[in-house]
Amino acid sequence: MMLKIKIFGKCYIRVFLKVVIVSILIISLIQIQNEAKLFSKWAINMNDSDANSSNKTHFDYYVCTQVWNESNEHIVEWIEHQIYRLGFRNVCMISAEEPLDEAIVKQYRIATITKAERDQEWRYCLQCFKDPPMKPEDLLMTQDIDEFLNVERSDAVSRLYDEYDRFHFTDLRYGYIYETDKEMENKSLLKTNVYRRPNEDLGEYMHPKFKDLFECNDACETTSGKEMIKVGAIEKLCTHYHDTNNRSNGKMVRIDMLHARLNHYSMRTRENSLIAGQKWNKIDYKTDLIKLNNYFKTVYDPSVIYSKRLL
Repeated sequence: MMLKIKIFGKCYIRVFLKVVIVSILIISLIQIQNEAKLFSKWAINMNDSDANSSNKTHFDYYVCTQVWNESNEHIVEWIEHQIYRLGFRNVCMISAEEPLDEAIVKQYRIATITKAERDQEWRYCLQCFKDPPMKPEDLLMTQDIDEFLNVERSDAVSRLYDEYDRFHFTDLRYGYIYETDKEMENKSLLKTNVYRRPNEDLGEYMHPKFKDLFECNDACETTSGKEMIKVGAIEKLCTHYHDTNNRSNGKMVRIDMLHARLNHYSMRTRENSLIAGQKWNKIDYKTDLIKLNNYFKTVYDPSVIYSKRLL
């Protein structure tokens, strides 16, 4: 009996020791993995900081738009895309008739001007930025509230900065998913309307008769797009193409669509499209777009939510 107890006791001790040893090994492995992760994270942060310091430009990006009777929900999504996703130094919103919601202005520290006229007057963009003011070497982009820059190559502009004064982005129109504005409430526009028209400049083949399937008219064509311009080169800001002064070289480059393009959500919903048509005296044009919505939903492309930061 005593022998059995001794044998059992020895077995128990061996098992216990094995459990302890295995536990120590597991804990050691976990610690090694954690240390490796910390080192990896540290290395990535170091690389990022090195990249940021080496890629830091001597100019900043600014963007200016005009709004009239626009929903706060849509304004916020637009602002956050410009500042947090693309890295614009600041945003100017020219508000027609009524001032912007003060809570939005304070939260995002944007620049704003309120004016009485509804017509687009881009000259206000030059009066808007005061803290900090724009420098002659900075770049200013003007665009509409339903347009979102989609950057696939971070240096799409900066690599061409020394050669040109104006940088033009091609418009790429998207279709709508929902019929009513109610259906779009509390939904991200960029994550909902993810279908667009095809474009040859993106390497997408279009048979000559492809547009005939949708009974296309002029509304199917690519529109004029928008521009960035060096502040020191500005003579006059216009809707699609800016005028340069005689102190600049005046050269304009069209940015390769594979590097950056302007996503245009002119039809958030069918209802919104009709309202916007009445609002801007474009009801016939908006009606044509609605008829062609299936054409503007040909290609699935949610890439704007992964848009890169401008360098």
